[in-house]
Amino acid sequence: MNGPVYVIDGDTLVLGKKHIRLKGIDAPEMQQQCARTGLPYDCGKEARNILRSRIGKSSIRCENEGRDQYNRDLARCYLGETDLNRWMVEQGWAVSYGDYRREERDARSNRRGIWAGQFEQPSLWRKEHRNEETAQQSDRKPLLAVIGDTFTYIRDRIQNLIEMILPRS
Repeated sequence: MNGPVYVIDGDTLVLGKKHIRLKGIDAPEMQQQCARTGLPYDCGKEARNILRSRIGKSSIRCENEGRDQYNRDLARCYLGETDLNRWMVEQGWAVSYGDYRREERDARSNRRGIWAGQFEQPSLWRKEHRNEETAQQSDRKPLLAVIGDTFTYIRDRIQNLIEMILPRS
């Protein structure tokens, strides 16, 4: 699978019509907060933005390696020769599920990304917040946020198509 992509969060993408989970990594959740120098920040949103910035408007290639419990494709995705799954762990914006232990140790020892402060493992954060999210139904985005994300996705796809048809000189 390859083509332009929409980044949902630090470890989930949409490529074509498929939701893809980056295999072997776990990034902070969108609502998750971490701390740096004692001050809270939105580390889930920052992880997403870092991945969005890295990919930009480029097309990526994903190699499917199965499905997760939510029926998303599990894949290793590449921007050129760069393994984006590995890159997120190297930059400190995702933890390893075992595939990238060495990169995680390096990010931790160099205090990159979430390792520069305090954070809760994303899997533990999800477990602790699952009941409260279900009760509040806060896992549903407000309508305006969904419209905004959809607009951004469509705009980016149109820009990519225009650039393919009318390349810059």
